[in-house]
Amino acid sequence: MIGDGGSGALGGSGGRAGFLLGNGGAGARGLDAAYDLATGALISAATSGGNGGNAGLFGRGGNAGRGGNSGWAFTELGDAIGGHGGDGGPAGLFGKGGMGGWGNDATTADPSITANATGGAGGNGGRGGILWGSGGSAYMDPAGVYVGGGFAYSVNGIATGGYGGDATAGTASTSGTAKSGKAGTGGSSRTTGRTKRSANGA
Repeated sequence: MIGDGGSGALGGSGGRAGFLLGNGGAGARGLDAAYDLATGALISAATSGGNGGNAGLFGRGGNAGRGGNSGWAFTELGDAIGGHGGDGGPAGLFGKGGMGGWGNDATTADPSITANATGGAGGNGGRGGILWGSGGSAYMDPAGVYVGGGFAYSVNGIATGGYGGDATAGTASTSGTAKSGKAGTGGSSRTTGRTKRSANGA
């Protein structure tokens, strides 16, 4: 009846809070990608971050986990794909929606024009309280900067920034073709709450 949900592990979602009172658990960070260093073949793909847990009737939705990072599980050959951020957990009757997870970065050092990088999509912010509460935002890093879609880098191929999870667009950098990701949707709110609005990618 009363209590916070537990945090997820190994890319898992956060636990649901007690029915009456409690905050949803935080989603876990996604697992990193792994590549064969000799061939560039994908051994295991980056996984999405876990979703934030549902709040109780009175409580805040859980923050989502960020996506697995195939950029820093760096590949010298072939494509790189960042993991998606999880969605923020919804609040109950009263409370703020959980923060959406950060879509993680993708980097390939392969000079081929066919080697592409795609940043992971940011997760959406959680729904605010049904009676009162603001919708969740995109992921906020320790410096206080909102981060949505993952950054992408490719030497000569196509780099596509990940879709943002709130009013944050993905970015891309390449000497080939660059495409910025579109922003996603912020968490909604009901009645007297405040909705986080989305924005277009630059």
